[in-house]
Amino acid sequence: MSDRDQFVKIGQFKSYLFRVLSGLPQGSHLGPLLFILMINDLPCVFAFAFCLLYADYLKLFSKISSIEHCHSLQNDLTLLLNWCNDNGFKLNFDKCYHMIFVKGQKKFNFVYKLNNHHLKTVNEILDLGVYLVTDFTFSRHFNYICAKAASMLGFLKRNCKHFTSLGSLKIIYFSYVRSQLEFASVLWSPYYLGHIKRIEAIQKSFTRYALVKIGFCTYENRPDYSTRCKLFGIQTLAARRKIFEIMFTHDILSKNINCPHLFNLVKPRQPINYNLRNRNNIFESTHRTLYGQYEPITRCIREYNSVQGLINFNDSRHNIKLNLFIYFNSIS
Repeated sequence: MSDRDQFVKIGQFKSYLFRVLSGLPQGSHLGPLLFILMINDLPCVFAFAFCLLYADYLKLFSKISSIEHCHSLQNDLTLLLNWCNDNGFKLNFDKCYHMIFVKGQKKFNFVYKLNNHHLKTVNEILDLGVYLVTDFTFSRHFNYICAKAASMLGFLKRNCKHFTSLGSLKIIYFSYVRSQLEFASVLWSPYYLGHIKRIEAIQKSFTRYALVKIGFCTYENRPDYSTRCKLFGIQTLAARRKIFEIMFTHDILSKNINCPHLFNLVKPRQPINYNLRNRNNIFESTHRTLYGQYEPITRCIREYNSVQGLINFNDSRHNIKLNLFIYFNSIS
């Protein structure tokens, strides 16, 4: 941990030795453990706000309904700064932001500070790969992933000119393009037809390109999109998002996802409460707005209830997922 030297090696060339003043070698087994021990008491510091930790990312959040709540949150920021000073951490104030999530309600324009540094208020932010916007919509994120996936698809087309293997093209597409369109989709899955079509258009473009590339057809006489997906042995992106939502709900119920808060939101019905009009296994909340009907947990529960007859808890997770793929292929 101390008196260590290191150098950089590229090929056969080595840099001069230089003294390491702090930190551990990247990729070490000891590093993550020491980091967890170092920040383990941080959630206990705050008196008002809740906190979320992911590696060295920290988010403080709380419902603000009065100016007193704003002062309480500011006090927690002061406690955070004191904890950092006591433990030898330095905050990067340029990467600290304040964001208000509100939908048609009064918001308090309070100026939060860290060490006399005013936190910049933003209307959108890229948080762990997903764009979050103040009004809880994901249009900004759809623009982001579609642009990124289209760029990667263009890269694929330019650099795979000499590929003749459909299997190779699929692997590259799955790794570099489709992954961009599916990351964290349980959270942001679209419900407007325009957004759904825009995301699906990326895969449509790839299937057209790949079939022509391997000489199966020409652009003029190509089969329709549903047939192309079956020829490729793949599902539409919309169907895959539904499968992800169903499996997410199943993982919560089977406690493969160890999160008591999510488990409390998914409420299985007891057989004694069954009635002739509602045979759903999981209680589905009702909402007056379209936004509420498609919020993540309600949407996942609704998709799970729609195929509950296909899910057997005595079966393996792999087999359940396979049955869902077969079912959605049969109805497409």
